[in-house]
Amino acid sequence: MNWTELETLWRSPHNQPAAPDWDRQRRHVLQAYLRRDRGVRICLALALFWLSLVTGRLVLFLLWPDPVQDRINWSREWAVVPFLLLPWFGAVGMAYRYWRRRRERPDYDRSLAGSLRALLEQSRDSARRLRLMLGMHLVGVPLLALCLVQLQDVGKTTGNQLTSMIVFMAAVVILSVGGISLSWRSQRREIRRLEALLLDYEGTPEGR
Repeated sequence: MNWTELETLWRSPHNQPAAPDWDRQRRHVLQAYLRRDRGVRICLALALFWLSLVTGRLVLFLLWPDPVQDRINWSREWAVVPFLLLPWFGAVGMAYRYWRRRRERPDYDRSLAGSLRALLEQSRDSARRLRLMLGMHLVGVPLLALCLVQLQDVGKTTGNQLTSMIVFMAAVVILSVGGISLSWRSQRREIRRLEALLLDYEGTPEGR
C-alpha cells in the first residue's frame, strides 16, 4: 500500500480530497487488510496442519509402537510431551486472538476510518503474535535441550551426534529469533505510523 499517497491525501492544509479519492484510498486500505488477513489464515492453517501431522504420528506410535528398541521410555523421555504441547498452546492462542479480532471488527469495510482501525488492530495483533513466538522460543530452547540430553541418556544418539544437533539447532534458533525480532521492530514502526495516520484522519471533516 502507498503510505505516502495516503498521508498526503489529508495532511496538506490546502488539500480537500474529493469523495472518489477517499473511496479509492478506502479500497487500498481494505485490500491491504484483506491481503494480510489471508496471509494470517494461511499461516495458521499450515501451522495447525503440521502440528496435527506430528501429533497424529505420535498418537499412532503410542497405539501401534515400533519394535522394542525404538519405543519411547516415558519415564526417561518425558520432555517430548511439553515440547510438543508448547506450539499447540501457541497456535491455539493465536487462532483465538485472530477469531476474536475479526469478530470485534465486523464493519471494517464500511468506511476509511473503519478500515484503518481494522488495519491498526491487525498490526497490533501481529506484534502480539511475534512477542508470543519469542516467548515460545525462550521456553522451547531449554525443553529442546532437555529432549536432546534424554535421547543421549537412553542411548538413541551418540556424543558426536548430540554435538552436531546442538550446533544445528542453535543456528536455527538464533536465525529464527533474529528474524522474529526484526519483524517485530518493523511491525512496531508500522503501528506508530498507522496510529498517526488515524489520528490525522480523525481530525479532518471526513473523519469526524
